[in-house]
Amino acid sequence: MLRELVAAAGESDGRMWIIHGEPGSGKTTLITHWVHRWVAGLTNPARDGMLVPVRVRFRDLPPAAAKASPNQLALALWERIFAGELGPRYGARRLAPESVLAMPVWLLDGWDEADSEEFRTEGFLDRLRNVPGLKLITCRSAILESLRVSTPLDIYADECRTYALRNFDPREQLAFLRNRLINHPGKARKLYAKLQKHTQLTRISTSPLLLSQIADMSSSSGGQHEDLSLPRSRSEFYQGAIGHMWLTKLHGLSATDSDAQLRDEILEALAGRIGLVAEIGRTEVINTIRRHPHNPAPDRLLDQLSRAGILSRSWSGAYAFVHLTFQEFYLARWLESEGFESVLEQRWDDARYDEVLALMMARLVESGGATTVEKVLTRFVEKGQEWFDREPQDLYECGRSPLRTAIRLVNRSGVPDQSLPSLVATLWSLVGRSLLRKLTMSRDPETIPALLANLAMDADEDVRRNSLVNPNTPRRVIAMAMRLPGERSRATKYASTNGSPTLIAELATWSDVQIQRLVARNPFTSNVVLGELFSHLDVEVRRAVAGNRNADEEILEALARDEDNGVRLAVAGNHSVPHDVLCGLSNDSDPLVRQHVACSRKAPPEILVRLSIDADHDVVAQAALNRSTPVTTLVDLVASEDNTVLLRIAQNEVTPAAVLEKVAELGDETTRAWVVRHGNAPPSLVSQLVANGGPMVDLEAARSPVTPAAALAELARREDAEVLKAVAGNPNTPLEVLHDLATRGDDEIRAWVGANPSTDDGTLRYLFGLGNDEVHLNLGSRPNAPASLLMELAEVGAERIRMGPPLNRLGTFEDYVLPDHHELACRVASNVNTPVEVLTRLVQLESRFVKASVASNLGTPLEMLFQLADTGDDLIEDSLARNRNTPAELLVKLAKDGTTTWLTARRDLSSEALQMLVSSLARGRSRVDDMECKSVADHPNTLAASLAALAQRDQAPLLYLSRNPRLILESV
Repeated sequence: MLRELVAAAGESDGRMWIIHGEPGSGKTTLITHWVHRWVAGLTNPARDGMLVPVRVRFRDLPPAAAKASPNQLALALWERIFAGELGPRYGARRLAPESVLAMPVWLLDGWDEADSEEFRTEGFLDRLRNVPGLKLITCRSAILESLRVSTPLDIYADECRTYALRNFDPREQLAFLRNRLINHPGKARKLYAKLQKHTQLTRISTSPLLLSQIADMSSSSGGQHEDLSLPRSRSEFYQGAIGHMWLTKLHGLSATDSDAQLRDEILEALAGRIGLVAEIGRTEVINTIRRHPHNPAPDRLLDQLSRAGILSRSWSGAYAFVHLTFQEFYLARWLESEGFESVLEQRWDDARYDEVLALMMARLVESGGATTVEKVLTRFVEKGQEWFDREPQDLYECGRSPLRTAIRLVNRSGVPDQSLPSLVATLWSLVGRSLLRKLTMSRDPETIPALLANLAMDADEDVRRNSLVNPNTPRRVIAMAMRLPGERSRATKYASTNGSPTLIAELATWSDVQIQRLVARNPFTSNVVLGELFSHLDVEVRRAVAGNRNADEEILEALARDEDNGVRLAVAGNHSVPHDVLCGLSNDSDPLVRQHVACSRKAPPEILVRLSIDADHDVVAQAALNRSTPVTTLVDLVASEDNTVLLRIAQNEVTPAAVLEKVAELGDETTRAWVVRHGNAPPSLVSQLVANGGPMVDLEAARSPVTPAAALAELARREDAEVLKAVAGNPNTPLEVLHDLATRGDDEIRAWVGANPSTDDGTLRYLFGLGNDEVHLNLGSRPNAPASLLMELAEVGAERIRMGPPLNRLGTFEDYVLPDHHELACRVASNVNTPVEVLTRLVQLESRFVKASVASNLGTPLEMLFQLADTGDDLIEDSLARNRNTPAELLVKLAKDGTTTWLTARRDLSSEALQMLVSSLARGRSRVDDMECKSVADHPNTLAASLAALAQRDQAPLLYLSRNPRLILESV
């Protein structure tokens, strides 16, 4: 995102941007890195027009700034630049706004943290918009949504962009750790590898805030050594992270052990007070602290919690935990007094409490209560099965499965399967009751490893296959399952698809080179596995790794020095290649490698300038084609008068008009044709090129949307048939030229004139009178065809149907092939401009194709749609299902009749209609079996009860049903 922001900032005209995300998503880190990167690149004095990022925290601004004028506000913001790294580097006069030497990029951090509400008024935002430079504001997503309602000014106007920050993917995790542990070389990759294997921390390590906490804790525990110490459980991590924040941020406030205990007790009470609500008011916080038996000083403790970053204060004065997971941790501790079984019974059906229950379970097992957890969960799942056997509808309406909930809680908690042997046995006895349960659990990424070990050895092929690609399946289980008959033959497929990281890692260790090549080429292979393959003896494996976008900087840097030029070519063409590596490859001895560098979108301008004078002709041509090549360099390349280079400049998307004019003057006909096609070509240049002539130039000019009307009139006098057809279809062609082409052209040119949206009514009438079939079809399809013309076309179409051969109702594929003599009537029937009275006459024709066209028309009245639904024709019903104006009650009727081919493609299909479809499928009324079951099973509105009914159907496609995450397992 930073590259996108930096690139867009250079093209900005004073926009205001808002970056929002959840707490800990990295908003402040993003803009801080922007400033640091800019400071690190400062080598020369300020130059005219340079971008200067200035980070300002809203909480540091005085309240008076909210009411300042735009100029005063700009000066107040600008002064903040000298409080940081830039003060010693430049003087105030060199970077002052009035010097016009710099363009400020105001990075305003924490809009929701401003002390004064004046910053969130319409007047302040208006003044901020008028401040020179780009304004970038960070804000929490939840606060932004509330501001969207409360702020009179529409902050989502066209001149304001919003960006949402998401959590890290695996590759970003490693890059973040490298940056965070920059003073501890070698630790990042080891820490990343440990996190991927740490079942309790893998889930939370995608959050930038929590990942930074993990990195800081491991760094402080490991010191300068390469040894890494990770918390044993999530509970231990949260406790350690809070302690680390407390001691690090409050080192000057004498935090003793008793203070830490008091802190945790207060945080537990706060979490118990607000539950999982986002915020709590200051008064409630103070009252909660006062109710503590030790009677601590409320203001002092609240200040400590805020300064440590454990509690954050919003602009409204309310407080929130630094991250939801910390809030869940303290809520789990607070609820321990109620007992795990009591909390489970009360909150198991609320998905928001899954993490809380998992933390409670983990803490209970850590304290020696594994037997208690087993007994509680065993009773829980057995009662769930009894509940379903007694009242299945209640479970459907609940929408949660006790069996699946128990399995997911065990997985979330990170408790080893070996600690709960009797519970695992009970779970397996319930899962193994039906094939659908086994299929569903073998796909579920929350399924615990002990169950997956059994599922991976199941007799059913689909169950085994699902288990092998499940990310929770242990590697030892995968290694055993791959030895089963038939599984080894599927290794080629597993190696090239989005399987589990564990399965791909296992396949990477095989001695089969073909499998290793597929793993290295797989876009889902992690950079950890690629790190094990990049030094492979097989050159094809190394080439595949070099071209994989998941390869990190260290891997690509090593492969850039490979002796094989194919490996270096793959590195140069990799979209993830770092700039430093690309710069090194730009000096490669192989011209093909330099060509790949020259055409790379990531190649910086300074490299392209150097490659534009390369000794190899093809390297120069590729540099001319790159959109990042500076305009001054393109001007220098034009002077070479090399036809190949001129052609590449004409094909460059960003070549300006002035350069295109020079290219057109010096280039050959092919180059001039590309100039005409170019989006930056001015109309005057196109006219000039048309006057000079040339078949390739004429054809491109006839097609171009920027060709002036006079030039198109000139082209209409050419003899080339392809040019005339292009002119006839160009919307810029003058009306008199279109009429002339209609009168003197052949039928093919007339058809193009009839399809041109600019053709006037008089010319359309003339074309209609000619009686050409192709012209009539184009006229019937025109979105702006006059109603009177459509009426006459409908009469012609009806006459063709009456005079043509009758339809043969043979119940074969031919019933769905549109006959030629029905096509004109169908085009008119599907035209939204066709009058209702014409549609009324068309539906009376003996043609199911015409009726189906009327049924698909968005202009057809509702009464006519209901009449067409009574025909019982499946072709017409499919058209009704595709029509987005078909009302919900009619969709229910179609579902009852078994219309499923197109009906299930509608995302707005109601649960009632889907229930009707299930009943229809159970009666065997569907025209297609497996595909219709799949469509219903995949539909987001299908209820659990409907899925259960579909599962009871004979020969039901259970594999499709098992993929639906809403399936209630106790129902099968």
